[in-house]
Amino acid sequence: MAQTAWLTWLPAEDADAPPLEKYVAAMNSSGYTLGGARWVDDLDKYAWGELASRLSSDEAGPETWVVAGRAEDFASTTIRYGLSMTLAMIQSLRKTPPHVVFLGLDGAPDAASFPTLWKPGKAIDGTAERWAAKLLIQCRGKSALAAPRDFRLNVIAHSMCGQWFEVGPVEGEWKGGMFGVSEGGAIQQHGVGKANELPKKTILEYPIDDIKAEVGGHEFNAVACQNKLEPTTSYFIQAQGHPQHLMFGGHPEDEDAEAWVVTLA
Repeated sequence: MAQTAWLTWLPAEDADAPPLEKYVAAMNSSGYTLGGARWVDDLDKYAWGELASRLSSDEAGPETWVVAGRAEDFASTTIRYGLSMTLAMIQSLRKTPPHVVFLGLDGAPDAASFPTLWKPGKAIDGTAERWAAKLLIQCRGKSALAAPRDFRLNVIAHSMCGQWFEVGPVEGEWKGGMFGVSEGGAIQQHGVGKANELPKKTILEYPIDDIKAEVGGHEFNAVACQNKLEPTTSYFIQAQGHPQHLMFGGHPEDEDAEAWVVTLA
């Protein structure tokens, strides 16, 4: 049975890039059942959201997601941010996540420079001979995105409600939560509620705003609360802008709490 794949083409229509048709033909001839679309680079309108919803579906989502671009496309902060948001949704919502491939149209992408959520993806040289056949062979079995993590990270974004990040434990509990954004972002409000569902109202226990912290050479503006967080409950944070990094974890006063820094762009 043919593997299903979705091709996201990063170069703009007027960009100096190889012809899209060449890559579509190569994947079709290698046995893929292929769908796809050009990337829309518009963060203010959450243009990545439609793609993220499609790829996050276990029923309709593909087995492999191929992101094709040039070095300059993969270096664009707006593209990196949008793809990171898409990957956050996929990893959070999909039980059988797809293989993710970053296909370099001008050589293999620099995997060492990838943002955090890109790391499980494969970097493949799209100028090499028989690259599509190699891709088909490498994308068998379980996706690296299915590897267990110590935290949950999701994003909910829409023009009506804005941009919300959602974090919480995969198992066990956190004795409260903390969440911070670095340059490019600003926290508007925070709350606690049922996982994967924005809370209509919330009561925060001992909330703290405007926490200043420096982690890994990055300055963060953070908030915190002491509401207990479990796998079925989440900490929701509304943020403006496009923060380059996130910092989150258990409450800072809990000696056993862990914290993570995730680079988005």
